[in-house]
Amino acid sequence: GVPRIEVTSAFDASAGVLTLRAVQTQPINPDNPAFEFALPVLLLPAGGGEPVRTELAFNGREAEARVPLTAAPAAIVADPDLTVLADVRVQQDTAAWATQARLGPTLASRVRAVRALGGLSDRAAVSTLAAIARDAAAHPALRAEATSALGRVGEGALLVELTRMNNLPQEWRVREAAFNALAAA
Repeated sequence: GVPRIEVTSAFDASAGVLTLRAVQTQPINPDNPAFEFALPVLLLPAGGGEPVRTELAFNGREAEARVPLTAAPAAIVADPDLTVLADVRVQQDTAAWATQARLGPTLASRVRAVRALGGLSDRAAVSTLAAIARDAAAHPALRAEATSALGRVGEGALLVELTRMNNLPQEWRVREAAFNALAAA
């Protein structure tokens, strides 16, 4: 198996500290001990600027890192370069996932954010997914993932949006994702 990681965060504005907590949620017992590894984390600052790199060092089931910051990060990007074979889930709001989808440092981190947005049903998530799916400058794999996510949300208005997008993208992966989403509806 692989580690299954849940990452949470809390920002203390008065102390200027972000606390990252992570826990391995897979079964852990004497026959299957907790994995030991360092999970890289990139903090995207609110308002732009240089991202802050840190890591969560696992020597057992849980790991914690305290990072001094002047403001809460706009997004928390766990393992942006896919250096750890793990199922990582970060708990953050729609705005943070939208920031990561637009500004994540790697295609993998942006795809992870789009997938997370696809699991939400609020209008902000849908709006972000539609914008990415329509953005001809975005990587085709990211556009296809956003298109598939729009189809999974399954609202009638979104399916109409998918049909309109069929006239727009020249990239076959995006068209295929739109057709598959419509067929599954």
